[in-house]
This record gives sequence, C-alpha cells and structure tokens, in this order.
Amino acid sequence: MRLKQIPDLIKKSVTAWLVDYAPSMGAAIAYYTLFAITPLLIIAIAVAGFFFGHEAAQGEIIGQIRNLIGHEGAIAAFGKWLNSLFSGWEVFLFALDLSISFAITTLLFALIYKLMPRAKIPWQDVWIGAAVTAFLFAIGKFLIGLYLGKVSVASGFGAAGSLVILLLWVYFGAQIFLFGAEFTWVYSNTYGSRAAQHKRSEG
Repeated sequence: MRLKQIPDLIKKSVTAWLVDYAPSMGAAIAYYTLFAITPLLIIAIAVAGFFFGHEAAQGEIIGQIRNLIGHEGAIAAFGKWLNSLFSGWEVFLFALDLSISFAITTLLFALIYKLMPRAKIPWQDVWIGAAVTAFLFAIGKFLIGLYLGKVSVASGFGAAGSLVILLLWVYFGAQIFLFGAEFTWVYSNTYGSRAAQHKRSEG
C-alpha cells in the first residue's frame, strides 16, 4: 500500500462507518451504559458514605473512574514503580510505558477483530487495523485523562462532570472500536490480502 492511497482508505472507512450506522450504535451503547452505571454509582456512594462519609466515598469513586480512564491506570502505575527503581531513566521508562500499553491494547483489539466477526480476516490485515484502532484509542484516553486531571474531586460539579466524561468516553470508545472494525474490513478487501479476491467477486 502506498502513502497516496491512505486518504482513499480513510474515506472508504468513514463511508462504511456511516453506512452501518456506527454513530447511532455508539450512542445506544453510551445510553444504556448510563442507565446501567448510574444506579450502581448511587448505591456504591450511599453504602460507602454510610461508613466513611459522603465526600470521602464520592472522592474515592471518582478517583477510581480517573484511574480507569486517565493516566493513572495499572500500566502507568507499573511505569512509576520502575521509575522509582531506576532514577534518571525517565524518558526510557516513559517510552516503555507507552509501548507496553500500546502493545496490550493492540493485542486485545486484534483478538476481537479476528475472533468475533463472522467474516474471516487474515492476521496480517487484523494487526494493521488493531494498531490503528489502538492509536486512536490512546489519543482519546489521553485527552479525557488530561481533563479528569484538572477536575476538582471535592466539588459537586467535578463529580457530575466525571460521570459525564465517563459517558462521553464510552461513546468515544465505541465509535473508535466500530471505526476500527470498518477500517480493518475495508483495508483487507481494498489493499490487504483479500483485495484480489474482492475484485474478482465484484467483477
């Protein structure tokens, strides 16, 4: 595949993404997530608040949301642990942290795109689609994590804002996941290992 073919690949992927109603599907996922997670958060805050106080319970739950979405996840914590052991290697460890996170995310998307669809897509095409999806996913995670890092946990607006951001992240994540699936399919059939077979079937 040549660089000048990338715009055409993106255009076809976006078209397929729109034709298959991915925006509506992502909105539905976020909508049902809101109704599923809100009662759980209310119950969790009420129960924990009974023992530890409302503010402390609310702050802890919002902190867990920040850990899940933002830059304080388990992989980042592993990177900080390494940084404490190898002082002066910050740049190397930061790159290692990003590489491990990207590799794990790519692997997860590759397994999903390979095993879940009814259509069989070769591994070499799956890896490319999974890597693109993981890259877009990392950008969204970084931006939302950056916002959550500036939210005041103690304020009522901060708590409500974190729930809204979580909802937006589910919507964004769903859109990235669905776009990645369309991208993988389009790439495989247009420029990947299935391109010749796809052209023969159309001819």
